[in-house]
Amino acid sequence: MQGLPSPKRYKFVTLWVDHFSWYLNPMFHETKESKQEFEAFANKFSVKVANIRADNGMYAAKGFQTICEEKGQQLMFCTVGGHWQNGVVELAIGVVTRTVQTLLLHTIARWPGTVTKEFWPFAVRHACTFHNASIRADTGLSPHHMFTGHRAPWKLENFRVFGSPKYVLAKHLQDSNCLPKWKARS
Repeated sequence: MQGLPSPKRYKFVTLWVDHFSWYLNPMFHETKESKQEFEAFANKFSVKVANIRADNGMYAAKGFQTICEEKGQQLMFCTVGGHWQNGVVELAIGVVTRTVQTLLLHTIARWPGTVTKEFWPFAVRHACTFHNASIRADTGLSPHHMFTGHRAPWKLENFRVFGSPKYVLAKHLQDSNCLPKWKARS
């Protein structure tokens, strides 16, 4: 490592969810930028975003509504306190949140002082990538395959546990010597 650690941090995530495939796409930009980036990704696979269902908050801003109108997209809002109206997204947010919480708490416990809560964007990306690569029981396809029409570029056997430490075999063992049973081997 060189230089000083950056004080810049991600502060939020916008989770784009395709209702048909359950493809999850986390974006760590402002809402309008994340929309443009998600649409650019979708366009690569000839997927057109026709409808957006959102909460009233930042999505109700005039700028966001204008962008949707320009693209001919129907923007629908949930009523205040009516998160159940956007159940697919709320469920996805809950699954991602619980997965990230589990990943981070386990990693922080294993690496106290090294891994902190600032690692949450990596955990979010890992959770979404794992979800998108997983084969759905009802279709036999991954969300990535259903959304893009292409097989997922990741193989599940290549995934590693998030935050899993790497160990180097102790020199004593590399030389084919034995260690006592309860002595660390790395």
